[in-house]
Amino acid sequence: PTDRGAWKKQLVAKVDAAGLTGRFRFPGFVSDVYGCLSAFDILVHPTYKESFGRVIAEAMATALPVVATNVRGCRELVLPGETGLLVPYKDVEGLVRAVSSLLDDSAMRRSMGDAGRRRVVARYDQRAVVGRFVGHILDVSQASVSRGASVVAEHWSSQP
Repeated sequence: PTDRGAWKKQLVAKVDAAGLTGRFRFPGFVSDVYGCLSAFDILVHPTYKESFGRVIAEAMATALPVVATNVRGCRELVLPGETGLLVPYKDVEGLVRAVSSLLDDSAMRRSMGDAGRRRVVARYDQRAVVGRFVGHILDVSQASVSRGASVVAEHWSSQP
């Protein structure tokens, strides 16, 4: 369904039919993302398409281990066995195994969560991003100045 209300009703009905009432929450829009994520033990992100993976990055920033599908966007963020686990798209049994393995091993959850946080901070912290951006600008500007100087030198050296 395209209507979010109808979609939510279908999800709630499936949860109820599976006898899992009360074990899932569908909060809708959440303004305090990090507060919401602090209630999680694992982020499970079984998507078929992902351009960047902001949800994954936010979860990793809060030291949550991630179980995601092995698609572009997810695999750029999740290092299998280090910051989380990747499973093939549509592999329901693999997804269950991955989630179960993390639920059964608190030390692995903590280790992957800590590694994920370090990875996200190193790559996406504002200071790191701005530093890399400024570095690229300086590289491009220096290359441009060097190229311009050599063109001028060639022009003047060829003059009689």
